[in-house]
Amino acid sequence: MKLTIAAAVTSSSLLLTSTYAADTRNLRADDTPPSSSSSTTTITSDRPNVIIMQPDDLHFYDIWNPPPNNPDNPNQSHVTSSYGLPNIESLRLNGVQMMEAYTASAMCGTSRFSTMTSRYPSRAVSNDKDGRKHVVIPKTKLQREDCTSDNIAVHFRDNGYRTAMFGKWHLTEIDKDTYTYENAVSSVKECGFDTVGGLYIENLWVVDEHFMGTYNDGSFSHNMEWVTSEAVKVIQEKSEDPFFMYFNPTVPHSANSVGGALKDYSCRDTPAGKLSSDPVISGMTKEYGGDCEAYRKSIYDRADDYDDLGAIWVDDAVGALLKALKDQDILDNTLFVFQVSNKLCKSSHKAIVP
Repeated sequence: MKLTIAAAVTSSSLLLTSTYAADTRNLRADDTPPSSSSSTTTITSDRPNVIIMQPDDLHFYDIWNPPPNNPDNPNQSHVTSSYGLPNIESLRLNGVQMMEAYTASAMCGTSRFSTMTSRYPSRAVSNDKDGRKHVVIPKTKLQREDCTSDNIAVHFRDNGYRTAMFGKWHLTEIDKDTYTYENAVSSVKECGFDTVGGLYIENLWVVDEHFMGTYNDGSFSHNMEWVTSEAVKVIQEKSEDPFFMYFNPTVPHSANSVGGALKDYSCRDTPAGKLSSDPVISGMTKEYGGDCEAYRKSIYDRADDYDDLGAIWVDDAVGALLKALKDQDILDNTLFVFQVSNKLCKSSHKAIVP
């Protein structure tokens, strides 16, 4: 499955000769770890900030260059709205586009495991118990050393970075009967993050006869303004230490309707409770006087059909992060990696935007 990665070029340098510990589990007797497994770490004086952004089930668009043929759908095509994706395109055209990158899994949660650990999902500690026969989202989680030592957040933190995670996680096994937002935040922090905000611990399935026991009581849905505003706070922090940010939009995943989220919920409706006011984010709501409803209407105005809504919402979030970096004069010292988790199939929902 083809993966696109765009990165804003940083003017400084970072040398970590051991970003990850070598994965020596399951090596055959005649195997030896690669030479890059040395534990020696060298850090240059001017280290860049790093953002990894992984939207949930975003399409691979034709403008990114057609991906390899999919046997199930060799003539697939995903075209952006007439408005386009200007902020994502800015990343792509002003950075580096990786043309031969592939997702390690066709599922969003398992591909996130690979992003966090640099390993195939089958190597997850959580998959040991069933002999690695069922490498699926409910079974592939960050447990034991995958959470506490063998992932990218831990290594950045141990090398002097401030670490932060925002948006969808889906990598912690939770007890839905005792779920609280605060407990969910604590569980993600255990995997190497100093700051966790705008958190969606799993997909947004609402409690009903099909998804009994899920953590969503129906009082909230997708909320990119909230997630983005939480991330901007980290960018605006004054610190001599650089930051590593893992930013995961919940859109356009269909666990909840993106259109329904935009029309039937507000920027104040969140898993953490109802906010006292609409988030004001430059590049999103600020240009509409801080009015969430007016901003969300603009997303509809820029869309040609239903599939465009989530993509435009994600693109606006990219723009807000880029503007915050620029306002803090750290854009040229930030590596921004944008990657698609797995999406090459067409959406089953093709309703025309009203």
